Amino acid sequence: EKGERQQRQSRSFSRAANLSTMATRPPRATYSATPLDEIDVAGLSASRFLLREARLLPYRDAKGNVNLHLCRQSARQLEGMPPGSGALAAADKPALTSKLNTWLRHVERWARSSQITPVRAAVPPQQTQQAGARLRPAFVGVASDGSPAAAGEGSGGAGC
Repeated sequence: EKGERQQRQSRSFSRAANLSTMATRPPRATYSATPLDEIDVAGLSASRFLLREARLLPYRDAKGNVNLHLCRQSARQLEGMPPGSGALAAADKPALTSKLNTWLRHVERWARSSQITPVRAAVPPQQTQQAGARLRPAFVGVASDGSPAAAGEGSGGAGC
């Protein structure tokens, strides 16, 4: 009888531990890439904006998904806002910038992994040519002096 009571208490404790762990985890974010022209920003609830009272810097769509295009647009808007002016007077611009950049990083990672948007080039196209010479990306395995031996090609190895 005593052993059964201990087992019941042990089970109820483990259930309570599981419930408390589940209760402390934040809900998983969901993302979308709905184009801006399909989002009624004026119709969004205040909770979809970083600056709720001023209804500035939308980052979530009507369904509550963190939206790729809203985040990008809001990041551009926030960058152009001088600190301490208008709605930013009461808000902390560095904290807002950090929060928006975090959402933007997550939604862009989601978009790349979902193949929603093309992966951005590491070097913009206008910087790939210099005085008519073709530049080679540094990660191709070419040594700094450009020799095949220094790159590991002469030894038959992969260079890694």
